[in-house]
Amino acid sequence: MPLKMLKPLEGANLYIWEITETTNELLDMNGLFNRPNIEKLRNVDHIKQTLAKNLILNKLELLPYLYKEANGKPFLNNGLHISISHSGKWVVISVAKFPVGVDVERPRKKLLKIAPKFLNPKDSRALQIKNYKDLLWYWTAKEAIYKLLNETGLSLKHDILITGLDTDKMKAKAKIKEKIEIDLIYEKLPDDSIISLAYFPGEDS
Repeated sequence: MPLKMLKPLEGANLYIWEITETTNELLDMNGLFNRPNIEKLRNVDHIKQTLAKNLILNKLELLPYLYKEANGKPFLNNGLHISISHSGKWVVISVAKFPVGVDVERPRKKLLKIAPKFLNPKDSRALQIKNYKDLLWYWTAKEAIYKLLNETGLSLKHDILITGLDTDKMKAKAKIKEKIEIDLIYEKLPDDSIISLAYFPGEDS
């Protein structure tokens, strides 16, 4: 599927790829010399996500600048900031002039089982949650914040609190350890998957 670009903030772009191609089609699109190392990957979805991610990075001409920190977090050495996420048929990459964290997740009943590990009763509107789709707003927000901060040992449940959530305006606010403020913007995809983009307040001004 053609690469889709959104500009949710001044200075930050979201690149979205919906995987509709077969593995062989994605391999052909990457070409002989631009294929990522997928030999060790056994899950078909993961293979496709890796190939699609590589295609996006190739199209954006970012591969020569992409590196990984010791913990695996990607970074660019050209002055820009990057965050990468994938879930099911979606691959999302954010590239910005300032630090960002992005997460995408599709609706899954599994979220009900893991909710006690990331949801805090003090999270905004937490008591109004009725189904696993409602949990997407919290899960993606906290995962995006975790990627933004890149802090070892940070607890999604106890350290990251959603202090304000407006699903109509597709925005949220959060606090880290009751000190650091974070802003979030959401994007909703056709299959009800949700993208969260986390950034520090003031970066969008």
